[in-house]
Amino acid sequence: YTLDNFPLWVGIALLSAAAILHSVCTLIARTEIQIVGFLLFAYYRAALFGTMATTVAFTFGYDNFGKLWGTLYAISGLFNFSIEPLAVLAQKQETFYWINLCIAVVSGILFLTYPPWLRWKSKDKSQVEEPLLVPDFTLDVNQ
Repeated sequence: YTLDNFPLWVGIALLSAAAILHSVCTLIARTEIQIVGFLLFAYYRAALFGTMATTVAFTFGYDNFGKLWGTLYAISGLFNFSIEPLAVLAQKQETFYWINLCIAVVSGILFLTYPPWLRWKSKDKSQVEEPLLVPDFTLDVNQ
């Protein structure tokens, strides 16, 4: 819905906000907050792939989409090698608090820089700034 009805930078800002809120929820050790964090994470994961695909397609064009999508997945796969050292670190500290705090800080920095930059960059590109138009296929039963 967001990507179809709002500019791309709004979708990325909402996605970044969900990532920050999820990270903050992981820092609070209350069951109710953890449930909210889980729901935010579910939204974030579902929206992440559509937003990434839209960003790559709008920014680099459809001709380069496959190569860039594969490169993004390869890079994210390389980052998965950091899971083991982070798990060992958390086990030694007996908490994931500091790791989650670092993720929240990095997400906050990205939230404060990337969506505003994307909005500034897209001001001269009307196809990114305006919502995508979806045809109305509803039937008028009163006719």
